[in-house]
Amino acid sequence: MKTQGKNNGCFSYELDDEWERAMVSLIHLSLKSGVSRVELDYLVVKDYCSKYELDSIDTLLILNSIVRAVY
Repeated sequence: MKTQGKNNGCFSYELDDEWERAMVSLIHLSLKSGVSRVELDYLVVKDYCSKYELDSIDTLLILNSIVRAVY
């Protein structure tokens, strides 16, 4: 995202491929507030994975590691 032709620094990373875009989209769709931290809703991940023929358990493990690193 750029402001008046300048990079504002917040959104300077561009996603490389379709898989990265799908994972970011899935994280945003499945995030929910937990008791002490951010959690992922497994049913959202499962539905998304069944629609796009992905393995839901592997995808959930990947997303959990990303969420733990970021949040």
